[in-house]
Amino acid sequence: MTGSHPVSIRPYRDEDAEATAAVFFEAVHVGAARHYDEAERYAWAPRVPDLPAWRDRLASQAVFVAERHDRIVGFMTLRPDGCIDLAFVAPDAMGTGVARRLHEAILGEAARQQMTKLHTHASHLARPFFERQGWAVVREQTVQRDGVVLTNFLMEIALAGSASPADCWISDGDAVTQPLDVERATELYREWLTALKAEANLQTHNQSQAMMRAVMHRLRKALAPEQVLQVANALPALPRGIFIEGWSLDETREEADTAENVFRDVHHMLRLHHAPPDTIVRDVFTVWRRFLAPAAGRTIRSCLPSALTPLWPDGDV
Repeated sequence: MTGSHPVSIRPYRDEDAEATAAVFFEAVHVGAARHYDEAERYAWAPRVPDLPAWRDRLASQAVFVAERHDRIVGFMTLRPDGCIDLAFVAPDAMGTGVARRLHEAILGEAARQQMTKLHTHASHLARPFFERQGWAVVREQTVQRDGVVLTNFLMEIALAGSASPADCWISDGDAVTQPLDVERATELYREWLTALKAEANLQTHNQSQAMMRAVMHRLRKALAPEQVLQVANALPALPRGIFIEGWSLDETREEADTAENVFRDVHHMLRLHHAPPDTIVRDVFTVWRRFLAPAAGRTIRSCLPSALTPLWPDGDV
């Protein structure tokens, strides 16, 4: 399996042009097939890019490639204006952490160049990945190619160090702004709560938060300590904090023998709140699967008690 072997990240070399062009074409026509129909994909990439033009495009950018067994399985580029122009992973390497490693390299290069903000024009396929890295959608937009209208998303991220500590904590009356990394984490978790509100047909974000916490804590009680740590490490910062809130290594374990008993316990935990729908455990898992990186989703699913495994949404994460 491609994802079982380590990936190495290195700067692009001129001899990588043909391999990166092939990754681009395959990623568009195979990897993005669930999001764009055939006409859209051929308008986006009608053929493997012409190599001289492709080399010229990459020559003005910082480019990093990902390799496994001497094969290029992904690449990402950064223009001097702070735009991630190209970000593509071979279809058989998607969901294996390649994009995350490339993104880390790009952030390092942006820091080296003292950039304060990055932007990109993300496809439907790329948008969830960038959101998981803390990017925010500025707006949905359309472009026309060969008479075909394509949808993408202008996204931005402010980089750590783009504001001084004083800028991050300026007081305005009773209001104090948050550090940028805390603000991004808060925005991302609010998206989780919004998604759960819609998924479970709830009325408020407060209900979403109460139910998210209850499901997290009941799941935690069903896990061995090493599993608790595995799940916690698979979650982003804010959900991780909620998941391990009040936890200790000697916490009494409560088996999850049936899904019905787990729901009963969650219902009891929420007895002072709005009663949860019968599907609340599945609804929470659905939100997790939607927002988590594939590898993180697989880690959590592998830790679930057998009674709860059927509640994890089907399909790859």
